[in-house]
Amino acid sequence: MLSNKLLIAASILLTSLVSVRADWTSPTVSSDKYYTIYSEDLSFLDSTNSKITTQSAESVSDITSNKGDKGLRFRFPDGIPGKVICEAHMGHYVGYDSDKGTWRTDISESDSGKLAEVSYFTDRDADKKYIQIGVGGYYISTNAQRTSHAAPWQFDEIEMV
Repeated sequence: MLSNKLLIAASILLTSLVSVRADWTSPTVSSDKYYTIYSEDLSFLDSTNSKITTQSAESVSDITSNKGDKGLRFRFPDGIPGKVICEAHMGHYVGYDSDKGTWRTDISESDSGKLAEVSYFTDRDADKKYIQIGVGGYYISTNAQRTSHAAPWQFDEIEMV
């Protein structure tokens, strides 16, 4: 009798967990809009002289309201998953140049082995969705270095006026 009650309780619990996870949807992006990409400590991806760096800010709105800095604006032309373009280097992509040892924003589409791909991942413990940006098993870290562990990046749309 007790084992039947435990089975029923486990079934109810499992059903409720599955229905909660079924509600999880990936945030959508528009291929023609620009986004700022940032970490939880408010380090924002930036392109300076075609090199990926980070820039700190007090808030996300400090960056999304900065209409002048094209190096802080990125778009996802294929959606997510897909490639990443920085507005400061239209016609080129974000990728890793092993010869220069840096993440860059001037990678040609024909350099497929260097092109970074953005994809979603979920931190179920924190109950949050993030994006990761990387190529060949390496990712952009929160200090714009190459790392073998995916860094948890977030993104917000930049309103273009």
